[in-house]
Amino acid sequence: MVWFLLWAGAGQIYRSTNEGLTFEPLDFNISVYTGGQGYSCISVSPNFENDNVVFLLAGSTGGYTIFKSINSGNDFYPVHETTISGSDRESTEFYFLDDYVDEGTVFLTSHFGYYQSNDFGETWIEKESPDFFGDSHAGQYHSGLIGA
Repeated sequence: MVWFLLWAGAGQIYRSTNEGLTFEPLDFNISVYTGGQGYSCISVSPNFENDNVVFLLAGSTGGYTIFKSINSGNDFYPVHETTISGSDRESTEFYFLDDYVDEGTVFLTSHFGYYQSNDFGETWIEKESPDFFGDSHAGQYHSGLIGA
């Protein structure tokens, strides 16, 4: 099992490959993309054991970017700039539809709407909905929080 930990104060991502007994810092320089700002949330694909995909939201008060890794967090690349900024990032989280393995549907939620990808996180569309969980997706998703 692989676990990830965001250390916002230190601006660092840590990964554990031994169920959280020890963590190692990842050698990923987010400041290249964010001017030294921080992370908001990180999630692993529900198919992590096979695809090694990790999603990350990172940025600054001016805006946050969705990043994707296809090698267990060793490298991340930007896939979409969002309109999420400031305190909006405090309520963000990635969710995956149950069909993610076959269809690639993943969401990034916030207070003011959500972003949706139907191609395993390569492209994203902003959706305006005050209630992501009240939409037709209710009961069909799960969170990709920390461990896989």
